[in-house]
Amino acid sequence: PSNSFGLNYDPSHMAGMLMDYITPISEFKDRIFHTHAKDMLVRRDILAQTGLYNKQLLSSSTENFCKPVMPGRGDVDFQKWISALKAAGYNGVVSIEHEDPDFEGSLDKVKAGLLSAIGYLNPLIAAD
Repeated sequence: PSNSFGLNYDPSHMAGMLMDYITPISEFKDRIFHTHAKDMLVRRDILAQTGLYNKQLLSSSTENFCKPVMPGRGDVDFQKWISALKAAGYNGVVSIEHEDPDFEGSLDKVKAGLLSAIGYLNPLIAAD
């Protein structure tokens, strides 16, 4: 019941669990204190072969049916997500959470990933 208890709302976690990440925004609107902008690429080809729980069937232990990626490179509908946040009255920070392995390994790659995410998100956030 404490008003100090809040959520860091990250749509990628729910997208990676194949859950609805839009509807809970209105339900928990008074508890969303922060947001992470991270996308999730759901690999339907892997999911079709292994299902949710059979990671041991994959040829590589690092393969999975979901892969964190920069916003705009996966399955999260950021336009709907941002619109739902705005409709719920959220006017706080949207932090880019960098976990995209395609933009790792050098400072230049990290910067390129962040610039890509900024370029994708800015028009969505600025839209009325």
